[in-house]
Amino acid sequence: MPAARECMSRACIVAVDVGGSVINAALVDSSGVRHAARRIPTGGSDGQEAVMARIEHVIEDLRAEARLHGIEPVATGGWCPGSSTRRTGR
Repeated sequence: MPAARECMSRACIVAVDVGGSVINAALVDSSGVRHAARRIPTGGSDGQEAVMARIEHVIEDLRAEARLHGIEPVATGGWCPGSSTRRTGR
């Protein structure tokens, strides 16, 4: 995976995929090249607020890494295959 600093000459985004068991996120340039990535447990059984906090954390973590290299991502995009209920967190 190329270093995040190589993303400087291209527009970069933070891409997030929220799955039932894992949240995958990456700093991706306009060519689709991943420059940094994170993978953390979704933790759906902890409830919606906890999942949202994990998503926020992983986004901020990647944005912070990008800023260390002088990059400010131009957007954040996400994907979630379904919704969860407040009662079950699933």
